[in-house]
Amino acid sequence: MSYSSINIFYDLENKKYNILRGAENADLTEVKSALLEDPDCLMFADEATGMTALHIACCDRNMSIVDFLCSQAGIDVSREDHFGRTPLHFSILLGDQEMYNRLRKAMDTSSGNVVN
Repeated sequence: MSYSSINIFYDLENKKYNILRGAENADLTEVKSALLEDPDCLMFADEATGMTALHIACCDRNMSIVDFLCSQAGIDVSREDHFGRTPLHFSILLGDQEMYNRLRKAMDTSSGNVVN
């Protein structure tokens, strides 16, 4: 499963969308730049699919972007797309135990239940 096989529609001129383009292109530098430019874009979702940059990074198994996004204050690992799927669902669908463990840790950390 690859996010690039899903049709997305967004205005590339709108700077708020750079985080999605960065995730889609596996460009950690663009993801970081988008957050520096507009910290509110962390949980921005594609209008057509409801997928966030974290959803996209999980679909593409891009662990550097997954790790970076999970380290950000305000990340919602449980956010559902328009089809009810969370980033955690994608890790399960892909059979990626490492990604699953990292997402679970981020969930536990964000809820205040830090797991050692």
